[in-house]
Formats: sequence, structure tokens, C-alpha cells
Amino acid sequence: MQRELSNNLVVEASYVGNRGVWWSSSGIGFGANLGYLNQVSPTTFATLGLDPYHKPADNLLLSQPINSTQVISRVGNVSPYPGFPANQSLLNALRPFPQFSAVSGGFGPPAPLSVSDAPTGDTWYDSLQAKVTKRFSHGLQATGTFTWSKSLISTRENFWDPTSSSKTYQTTDQPFLFNANLVYTMPKFFTNPALAWATKDWQFGAFLQYGSGLPLLPPNSVQPNNLTANNGSTIANYQVRVPGTPLYLKNPNCGCINPYYDQILNPDAWTNPAQGTFGTNALYGDFRGPRRPQENFNFGRNFRFKENQLTLQIRAEFVNIFNRTYLGNPSTALALGNPLTRVNGILTGGYGVINENVAQGALPTAPSNGNFSTQIGGLPRTGTLIARFIF
Repeated sequence: MQRELSNNLVVEASYVGNRGVWWSSSGIGFGANLGYLNQVSPTTFATLGLDPYHKPADNLLLSQPINSTQVISRVGNVSPYPGFPANQSLLNALRPFPQFSAVSGGFGPPAPLSVSDAPTGDTWYDSLQAKVTKRFSHGLQATGTFTWSKSLISTRENFWDPTSSSKTYQTTDQPFLFNANLVYTMPKFFTNPALAWATKDWQFGAFLQYGSGLPLLPPNSVQPNNLTANNGSTIANYQVRVPGTPLYLKNPNCGCINPYYDQILNPDAWTNPAQGTFGTNALYGDFRGPRRPQENFNFGRNFRFKENQLTLQIRAEFVNIFNRTYLGNPSTALALGNPLTRVNGILTGGYGVINENVAQGALPTAPSNGNFSTQIGGLPRTGTLIARFIF
């Protein structure tokens, strides 16, 4: 929908949606490098009388070798073919392709004897996008955009546990995002020719961006779950949220955080799932890192001489004009007992701690998913003066 409110003012609103299918399971923005082609189906478990999705004892049985008394007494001989190693786990023996000992994935070449990058990923994006455009009049032109959105992907639990939810937030999800771009050109204010020439045609511009913080990963569970096994290790099985317990000890956007001494996340908000069971269904919409506004400003002018044959262009640009400090994401690694480490009284590690891994004056690093690592920094206010002579 679009409507012109006046000769120079237009407002519009749009619904923008997107659905993605057949994404590589290692490339949908969350979780480990997984391919689900070699995942054991619930039907296979049910045929043997196993329910590893809901019974911890059955889940733990999957890690036992097929020649163990526990496996033989429960399901008998399940060797998939002659010569299959008897010390292999029950889970590997039940795979659709038991000759491949594990599942791996990624954007690089697949590991030997593995199944990689199954096209099992789905994505969902829905948004309300509003825009206001002030066309040039009285020296001012401006554009403002606001997006209210939700970005979701399919979760790994959807394949391991058919009873669990199939969607979670993407790591790049920002429910609220506002951008503004303003340019003002000074008109002729004075009648004195020299004064009018010196003050007119200066341009002032600003770019502003404000948005929600990006989602944080919940703490990893330290309880084993054999259905998340991959290449001999355990894919993240996240801890369970404790109802009614605050996620934060301090608001990450309060402007009152001293990263050297403050722990901003609450370790009591999480607990490990029961052994052999699934943890939380990935990301939460209210568990996010700090917001990181962008505020830039510039001004300049073109001075023309000799009927526009000569032009002197002067421009000044300022980045982070209000000199904000950008806090990195706090650590979400929650070990048993939540030990905090200090050096000379300054926090250097632990759940909910923001580590100073970079010097002041450097931006926190952002990996490909757009999420900042646990660093403190922020580009200080900088100004650049540019002069250009055209003839």
C-alpha cells in the first residue's frame, strides 16, 4: 500500500515473505554441519522396541557395542552385514548406510566415509516493511524505513525427534530494524552577496540505524544424548530453560555495564536435561545480545568557479558520531558450577562474561552469520576530511 500525503511526502507499507526449501542442512544458519541422509528413522527404532526419543535407558543403549550383553539381551544380533565390526555401536549398526560410520557436512569436501549436506533445510521469513519518503523541498530530503520481521529455520530436533517443534529463530533474526537517511541543503539566507555565497548550498547528511540484538545460543548441555552423535563427538544439545527465572543479571543495553567486573547473564536460568533426553529447542526470541546502533554524519559543499569549469569539493565524514562503545556478546558456555576466571581481579571468562579480546578502537569481529563474538571494542568516533579539486 502506498499513499501520497502531500506533494512531497509519501508513505508505504508492504508485507514481504519468503519460503526456502531444500537448503543444504549445513548451510541454513544454525547448528552443526549435519546431513540427515544417514539418520536412523523412528520406524527402525520402533521395530526393535526402542524409543530413544523419550526413554533415557534406550537412548543410552545406542552407544553400546552390538556385541555387548546389554544390546544382545535387548534386541539380539543386529549386525547389518557379515564382517561388520562387532565393537561398533548399536546406533551405527542401525543406520541406513552402516558402512558409513557417521554423518558429516559443510561447504568443503565431505570427510571420508561420510554422507554430507542433505537438502533437508527449510526457511521462513515474514515481515511488515514501512517506508516514509520526504522528497526534496525546503532544502530537506529524507527516507526512513522500519521492518518488523521474523526469520525462522527448521531445527535439527525435527529430524531426531518427530514430536518436537520444527522451527527456531535464525541467528540473524532482528524483529525490529529502523533506518533513516537525511540530507539537508542550506538555502540562500542572506542578501549580502559574499555572505550568501559563503553559506548557501552546504549539505548536511546523517545515516542512523537502530535494531534489535541478535539471538544468543543457549548453553550446551553436558548430559550425553546419543541421537546427537556425529563423527564420534556430540552435537550441541542445549540446556533447558528454568521457568520464571530471569535470563539476565544486567540488561545488556542499560549503558551501565562494566565488562571487566560484570556478569550479565544468569546461570540459574538454565538446567541440564535428564541424561539421554533432548534439551531446549534451540534459540529464544527474548535471549539476545546487546543492540549496536549506527550513527554517522557528514557535511560538505561544491564550490564552482569560472562558469563551472573549476570545482572545489570539500566534505567531512564522521563515523560513530556519538562515540558509542559496542559490547560483544557475553559467553554462553555454562560449565558445571559456572566457574568464573579472573586475572588481577578482572573477569576473563565464564558464563555471561564479556571478554576484552581486542584493543579499544577495533570493532568486534562478526562471523558469516552476523553474530558478534565475545569481544568488547567499538570503532571510536572518527572524522575524515576530504578535499577534491576538479578542473
